[in-house]
Amino acid sequence: MQWPPKHREPGVSWSVHRALESLDDRFELIQEPPGGADHWTEDTALRRAGRLPHRPLTKEEKLDRVRTLLTNSESAVGAVEEIIRRPDVAHRVMANPANQRILYRAHHKQRMEAAADRLAAAHERDSEPADSGPWEQEETTAAPQAPARLREPAVDYQRASREALELIGTGTAFLVDLQEMVPRLHIAEFTDREVRAILDNHRRIRAALDWCDSALATGDKTMDEELARILSEGDDEP
Repeated sequence: MQWPPKHREPGVSWSVHRALESLDDRFELIQEPPGGADHWTEDTALRRAGRLPHRPLTKEEKLDRVRTLLTNSESAVGAVEEIIRRPDVAHRVMANPANQRILYRAHHKQRMEAAADRLAAAHERDSEPADSGPWEQEETTAAPQAPARLREPAVDYQRASREALELIGTGTAFLVDLQEMVPRLHIAEFTDREVRAILDNHRRIRAALDWCDSALATGDKTMDEELARILSEGDDEP
């Protein structure tokens, strides 16, 4: 029995007794409310026992309550989507570099998965036989062509380092995005200013690729002032 009758404190609610029942010094503790108070409350007892109070007051208690309520991923996603719409919250969250890295990794993973799906779909379309008439089908049957050889994987994805996979994945996603995007462009609608901005951005991308290629070839990852200027400000080339 956690509370023998002789140790129960008259005038103190049973909820307080229940909150303190796991403490070894509960018999002495219940006789002296904390902080000079004249009585115990259930929340005070829960705090004393190291448990979450029903009405959290401090920041940590409120965060603990949120963690308790949002253990389900679907509920957590809904809460984050709702709260992140507040501009002040979004600004403060993104001001933390750790949060930036977490969100970047999640976004990067989604892009890689989307690129892989598009590549698989494109390969499936390319491998499907064209819809031909009966005569062409007979000719194809009579003289089948050798199957096209698939490109061998550039690396062993089971053993490659995370950084190598990130570089390959970033480049692959960029290529796939361009292959999907360029044929759909309405270039005639672009203004001269937009074209210049796109071309300038492409020069910056080429400069970054040259820098990466040089680092891979030489091991030197330093960035000179001119390269830093081009990557941050763009090139003056018309």
